[in-house]
Amino acid sequence: MEPLPAVSVTTALLLLVGCVEVPEVQVPAADLPVLDAPLQSGCPLGVPGSKVAFEETPEGGALTFTAPPERVDELRERAHRAFVAGDGRRRSRRLPPARIGEEPIDGGSRVTFAAVDPRDRDALRAKLRARAEDMRSGCGHRM
Repeated sequence: MEPLPAVSVTTALLLLVGCVEVPEVQVPAADLPVLDAPLQSGCPLGVPGSKVAFEETPEGGALTFTAPPERVDELRERAHRAFVAGDGRRRSRRLPPARIGEEPIDGGSRVTFAAVDPRDRDALRAKLRARAEDMRSGCGHRM
């Protein structure tokens, strides 16, 4: 038996792939980019003039975001989209499982993270602390 020419094999594969129904892939909201537009700055959540602070809490930690008065609404929306919006509870990549809440504060938003498993509290705190530091370093703010 003679081997099939490469063109015939390629054509057959393309026809086969064209006839196969490919299921739609649903990407969790947490895995999508937080922003629809490119970041406007290296500042926290891409909001110029914004600041972030990490705070340890009994259950885990909190990230407090503040912005100039004219940018507070934008900052709150971006914080919500970055950590709370969507159907899953893991809003941040590579964080231990946590219950996430948010509350508006004067000048911004506070996002709280409570470790689902108490044994993960220290790891959650360390990652949140590092996340805050990374966000601050891009904007020139230090605490």
